[in-house]
Amino acid sequence: EEARQHKEGWAKHLGMPVEFTNSIGMTFRLIPPGEYSRGTPPDEYESVLPTLNNDPWLMQCLESEKLVHRVKLTRPFYLGTHEVTQRQYEQIVSANPSQFSATGEGRDQVVGKDTADFPVERVNWDEALEFCNRLSQSESLIAPKVELRAGELSLSPGDGYRLPTEAEWEYACRAGTTSRFWSGENAESLDQAAWYAANSEQRTHAVGELRPNSFGLFDTHGNVWEWVQDWWNKDSYKPFAESPAVNPLGAVTWTGQPLRVVGG
Repeated sequence: EEARQHKEGWAKHLGMPVEFTNSIGMTFRLIPPGEYSRGTPPDEYESVLPTLNNDPWLMQCLESEKLVHRVKLTRPFYLGTHEVTQRQYEQIVSANPSQFSATGEGRDQVVGKDTADFPVERVNWDEALEFCNRLSQSESLIAPKVELRAGELSLSPGDGYRLPTEAEWEYACRAGTTSRFWSGENAESLDQAAWYAANSEQRTHAVGELRPNSFGLFDTHGNVWEWVQDWWNKDSYKPFAESPAVNPLGAVTWTGQPLRVVGG
């Protein structure tokens, strides 16, 4: 209720709608400014560590999230209510790379199902960005970009579509909650909120079939991963050990191959 009131209060203050639908049927929800704690708390860290089977890459990822810190987002933004569907992606890009589609490698698992409202997958980061850019162009909008200027990242102005930052994505996913998942502390709480290994039949499902979070967003956990704007760096949280991260935009430098962040 608090999340709903916060969202509606900001919409009224800005004179903007809580929700709108764009030219290809995508709905977007206004996400108000706010702050939250980002990172993996010690008790959660210890419970997750044994499940990684000493995989060096997964252990490095978990280690990079060990620093718990405050994140402040000072600007409201809109975020898609659902994951981008195969129908929507195909309308803009004229292609459907999805595994779980009528022509994909996983077609035997979706026989007889209309996958138009299943999330698009098998999309890399560049393709996700291209979708945002083309969608912006189709509506005569300018897509904002994250740019490196004088050694610092900044977000260029624009009224079009872009990928959310990691901080924006997690804040919107949590929707004011402080539990391990927005739906609760354990995996059982996910059953009515997310498609994951235990209940998905090892395939994707139509978007919006399960419970939304308090911001009205569906499938923020499960179904498919979501690309975000940020570069990944194992030390990207360290600058915020002493002071909060304000509208953070990700890593500026990296060691080895540059990698992007995903949510989900």
